[in-house]
Amino acid sequence: MEKERLALRKECQRLDELSDSKRLMTNAANHLFSYIENQISSHLEIKSILVVVGPGNNGGDALYTAKLLIDSGYDNVDVIVLGGKNKHLDDINLSVTTFNDSDEIKDKFVKASLIVDGLFGVGLNKDVEGLFAKAISCMNHSLAPVLSVDIPSGLDCDTGVVLGEAVQAQWTVTFGLGKPGFYMVDGPDLVGGVVVVDIGYTDVDTVASSAFLFTQAVAHSLFPKRASNSNKATNGKACIIAGKEGMWGAGVLASRGAFRVGSGYVYLNSFEDPKGFLAETPDIIASKIENINEICVDYKAYAIGPGLGVDERVGKLIDFFKSKKVSNVVIDADALSVLAIYSIRDLPDDWILTPHSGEMARLIGCSALDVESDRILALKKCSSMYGCNVLLKGFRTLVGNSERVDIINSGNSALATAGTGDVLSGMITGFLAQGLNILDASGLAAFVHGSCADLWIKRGFSKNSMMASDVLNLIPNVLTGIEN
Repeated sequence: MEKERLALRKECQRLDELSDSKRLMTNAANHLFSYIENQISSHLEIKSILVVVGPGNNGGDALYTAKLLIDSGYDNVDVIVLGGKNKHLDDINLSVTTFNDSDEIKDKFVKASLIVDGLFGVGLNKDVEGLFAKAISCMNHSLAPVLSVDIPSGLDCDTGVVLGEAVQAQWTVTFGLGKPGFYMVDGPDLVGGVVVVDIGYTDVDTVASSAFLFTQAVAHSLFPKRASNSNKATNGKACIIAGKEGMWGAGVLASRGAFRVGSGYVYLNSFEDPKGFLAETPDIIASKIENINEICVDYKAYAIGPGLGVDERVGKLIDFFKSKKVSNVVIDADALSVLAIYSIRDLPDDWILTPHSGEMARLIGCSALDVESDRILALKKCSSMYGCNVLLKGFRTLVGNSERVDIINSGNSALATAGTGDVLSGMITGFLAQGLNILDASGLAAFVHGSCADLWIKRGFSKNSMMASDVLNLIPNVLTGIEN
């Protein structure tokens, strides 16, 4: 199934360059007017509309929309401009007011029934300051709902980070394609209801080819179909190399995660003997690693790291797997620390690293704040440095490599608790064992993982109360919803 394409800032700019700007603006305004006329006014009494116009093309879209509203009979439309005269005013005969910090101007925001936010578009890449920030504050403190043009002003198109100050929109009518920033970090709390409209961009599939949205429909298309005559061998063998004294739970959680998504066999190996701890988990086949060079390399998939410990044995294990050209390896937790400490690079391109932002920071040599300031950039840098795929946990989880990234459209902060990442590693390994490729298995596992947290909230439980074992218990319900 074709995933929904998203457009990064540079891709949006390229789409603009390849298309007729006047036609784009006219089409954008027509869609905005239609949305106000057919969607908003059907449930909101619109006595007055305030259109806030910035200096660029986004402001031009808003100006053309204001003109359509006035021409169609809306007799109380105020247009406020910032950043000097918008060049598109030369094409439109409109009376406008220049924004200032006066009570008279602020009163217009207070009395508006609807605000159209055309201050900044996707090109914004620095913090909003001065009168622009005050205008955004006025929009946010008004009781009127806000319709944002293409993107809420002040939201970074690529990262979802607020650039100083950002509009809280009730609706966002966006052009051509959704933007990655809608789905990450602060974006989901700011965009409101998103509507994607076609305004006539050309060469979209060629230009926008690096960011995609992973949805339930995609998950359904990838779901492994179990044949009626299948058996435990045909459903794949997964090997989890994890756990040690005091940390056996990590290995058990990962192993159960692999089982829960359908792996036929799950083997748990460790440098210490896990058998005593597994007395109450008879599903798992457990053994101690006596000699790294004698580890079986014939399983369909492997996970290395949860609770395994940080020492040179883990590094030797990774090097052994590299030398044997083992496919479908998930590197997580302690194994990620080993990569950073021992500078292990040049990993196979069918492996995946699964860091959270703190682990990612150690891998690429920056701070966790740097990672969160541009999650897509951090993922691509990590992939380039280590030569393999990357799953960056967080809100939202990203899966991809230096060339393309999927944003996983599920999950919430209920997952921010110990052990949930171990479950995810096992889930990826379980899907790999059933024959999915590394990116599909990782994306599907991450989507199911996030959907478990969403289901937890839907059932009325607090985000604060979820444990890793709850994720395991919800997987069957989520899989049923995806499969059907």
